[in-house]
Amino acid sequence: MLEELWPALTSAQHSEKPSIIKLFDWISEAVFRGLDTFALRIDIAEDVRKEKALALWEADSPIIPETAGKKGKERFPEEAEVAEGLKALQTENEANVKSYHGIIDKLCEQVEQTKS
Repeated sequence: MLEELWPALTSAQHSEKPSIIKLFDWISEAVFRGLDTFALRIDIAEDVRKEKALALWEADSPIIPETAGKKGKERFPEEAEVAEGLKALQTENEANVKSYHGIIDKLCEQVEQTKS
């Protein structure tokens, strides 16, 4: 959605009409309040991943809702499950970077078009 929204907003013609100004203000406010910003990449070092995950798991942490109140009742994730989660994280990272580059490419194209 952002790949379409930002180029559309930046290419919209300037207007002094109060209704158009209010519309752009409303859109900007909706984007800032309603859309989460995201990190392009989330990378977790292996030593930190294992150490902190185990500490959270053993602490009966409310950070991991599935384990709250179940200390010792659930098994720790197996290596295959951890690998699956890391693969999903990598896929999400790649999608985020691709989306970012798509937005930047479109914005740069707009800048180049206005120069000519």
